[in-house]
Amino acid sequence: MRKNGVAAVLVHLGAPREQWFESHAFYPKHGYVEYQPRFMKKELR
Repeated sequence: MRKNGVAAVLVHLGAPREQWFESHAFYPKHGYVEYQPRFMKKELR
């Protein structure tokens, strides 16, 4: 993806927390970091 000019992947986890608690555990295991409440980001190389 980086070769196409994409530098990061952004994910909105939704609301309320009861609906995304499993996602909040899944994404950090794959290199995503929370940059705002309910938003995860992964920088591409």
